[in-house]
This record gives sequence, C-alpha cells and structure tokens, in this order.
Amino acid sequence: VGATFECKLDNDPLGFTGCESPREVSNLTPGVHTYYVRARNSANGVGAPDTYTWTVDSLPETELLSAPPLVTNDDSATFTYRSPNKPVATFQCAIDDGVSDEQYVPCSALGTTTTNPDGSTSTTITDLVFGSHDFGVRAVYNGHVDPNPVEYTWDVGGLAPPVTITSKPDNPT
Repeated sequence: VGATFECKLDNDPLGFTGCESPREVSNLTPGVHTYYVRARNSANGVGAPDTYTWTVDSLPETELLSAPPLVTNDDSATFTYRSPNKPVATFQCAIDDGVSDEQYVPCSALGTTTTNPDGSTSTTITDLVFGSHDFGVRAVYNGHVDPNPVEYTWDVGGLAPPVTITSKPDNPT
C-alpha cells in the first residue's frame, strides 16, 4: 500500500520514470525489447524490477520482379513478385478499382498463381479488356500486411494493330 511504480523501456538514458498500469508503448523499432517495472514504497525504498522481453518483427515488404509492357495488345498479364525480407510470406492482389479501393484478395482469386523455383510467385490474369489497368500486390506475413503495396499501371490495346496488305496491283501497272 502506498507504492508507486517506475518503468523504463530497454536502456532508456532517462532511466526509470513514474508510470501507471496499464501503460502502452508504441512506435517500437523491429528487434528485441525489454520492459522494466519496479515499485517504490512510501519510504522511498525501491524493489528489484520485474522484466518482460519480447521481439517486434518487421513488417513484410513487397518487390515486383516482372510485369507486362506498359503498352501491349495482349489481353493477359503475368506479374512476378516476392517479399525480400519475408521469403515465406503469402500475397494479396488487387486489380483496377480494387487497387484504389484497397480491396485485396488472395492472388489466386484473380488468376493462375504459381510458386517459382527461385521462391518468387507469379500470377497470370487473363481476359483483360481494352484500356488502362492497375495491379497491386502486397506481402502478408504472420497476420501483418505490407503497408506499401506495389502498384503497376499498364495499357491493353494501346498499340496500333499490325497492318498487312493482302491485295495489290501488279507493279508496274
């Protein structure tokens, strides 16, 4: 009775400071952290601190390795991607309005998805209509999503179709 609490996080240069329970700490960097709590009695005596140590994992990152040309007549598109810092991550994708609306789904819901021998993942989307398209992909690891999905915009049907002359007069005529 009459005790107050003092806390510190890791090797805080300010040392122990007064705190109350519950106490929330935020904006922690990835890595190992230790939280210390000790009691101070009314006679100013300090007890040994209790500690709790845990690891803050880094968020997954997403890298786009290949995509269709910026302008193409092909109505299918293959994207290859990976997570450079979480090799076992899964992925969510979005197409067109789903990108701006952040309506990401498992990539296999958009097309054929395969895992490549190098550990990257490829998704092929077919039956794309003429016009501009947006594609987004984000890594998911341990329930956390990449807060900065990779986005790519390209145009289907933007190239002029090839022309072949099939009938012509003799030369000279």
